[in-house]
Amino acid sequence: MKNKKIIYLLIVALTAIILILLYALLGDSFKKNNSENFSTQKETSLRTFERQTSEGAITVDVEPKSLTRNYNSVFEITFTAHSGEPSYDPLNTAKLIDDQGSLYQAVSWDGDTSGHHAAGTLKFSKLSKSSNKITLILPNIDNKDRKFTWNL
Repeated sequence: MKNKKIIYLLIVALTAIILILLYALLGDSFKKNNSENFSTQKETSLRTFERQTSEGAITVDVEPKSLTRNYNSVFEITFTAHSGEPSYDPLNTAKLIDDQGSLYQAVSWDGDTSGHHAAGTLKFSKLSKSSNKITLILPNIDNKDRKFTWNL
């Protein structure tokens, strides 16, 4: 009877050791693959969130690059003028508002402020952890406010 208990304990111990070793060897690989899949999925889904307005003589394309609670929101914006070369300063005019009514300030714009094809990246301060929806407002572009909304 004692021998059966010892054999049983040895089998349980060996099984536990094998499981621990498998987790140690494959666990990091599993985590890495999952995070790569998540990152790819997130990039793909952000691309599908691209928005465009074509009101008046200026078309505005906005593609979110980062829309995550508790992180800075980042947008790639392109202004295409169909006539003339208008100027626009997103850093000082753009607004980001969430569904809680919080207003976020633009912290940087690394693009052009005038030209037929002006483009750049607009970055805002960190979003609240409780934000569920955000609206980017680009006021007074060709006398029209442009609004773009995303669910988080």
